[in-house]
Amino acid sequence: MVRKPININPVTTHDIIAQIIRKALEYRHKAFISWEIPNETKRKTSLGVLEKSRKQCDEEAHNRTLITPTTPLTPPQLFLRSVLAAAALFASTPAHAYTQADSDAAAKWITEDLKFPMLNAFTRMTPKLVRVVMENYMNVVKPDTFEYLSASDVETIFTAVSAANNCELCLSFHAMALGGTGMDAADVDAISAGGLPADESAKKLVVAAKYALAHKGIILPREKLHLAELGFDEEMMVEVVYVVGQMTAMNQMYVHLISEGIDVEDFLKAHGPFAKTVYKEALAKAEL
Repeated sequence: MVRKPININPVTTHDIIAQIIRKALEYRHKAFISWEIPNETKRKTSLGVLEKSRKQCDEEAHNRTLITPTTPLTPPQLFLRSVLAAAALFASTPAHAYTQADSDAAAKWITEDLKFPMLNAFTRMTPKLVRVVMENYMNVVKPDTFEYLSASDVETIFTAVSAANNCELCLSFHAMALGGTGMDAADVDAISAGGLPADESAKKLVVAAKYALAHKGIILPREKLHLAELGFDEEMMVEVVYVVGQMTAMNQMYVHLISEGIDVEDFLKAHGPFAKTVYKEALAKAEL
């Protein structure tokens, strides 16, 4: 019997996934058809259902390209073939599709167009991811992005969330940015340490951010009443929850990058959680 070949020609990740799923389903159907069940294990009442299912499998598999073995294969053998087929698909896919020129263009866009420092973390991202990350950040913090939250409000929430999620890089950067909004240094330190600032407006924002973060966007009944007393209605809380979610996603990515060995820039260390401990001596030397 001539075996019909599998045509492997992946174009996109979506195509690869679709091919893997399709082949896995075909092998599952083939396994059901070819794997003989001993008669003694079949119940009389289930024979009709079994035969009907077998016919359905035959019909669904009709006109499909299958690897047809010369002898029936057991499900474990067919499963192994599906794994090997998936491996072949992934092996034929290029690791990446961007060039050094793309990376250079992204770096130039950050430093020259956005006037933003080229962080070490950016070198560990693809050019497209760098653009997504920075475009999202710049959109969120620009004036009049939200109906209720100002740019300084967003930085307050970003700092509070980064403190709660223990992201050194994000906390250092946003504490520095928050200090640039004119907030009192003691209040910035309080938020960075996971506490509440003395400023009433900032305190309310931090409380709202903590509630949004605590239950991943769910606000419990008494929390709603408390937030209403602080001046937060449903519309405003939706904005708060969104900003909290944005920062949480950033925290997760940057914590991952730190765990993979990226260094935090020297200019951020003085504003971060380790300024008076881990970096104390280094910062003292830098001042000399």
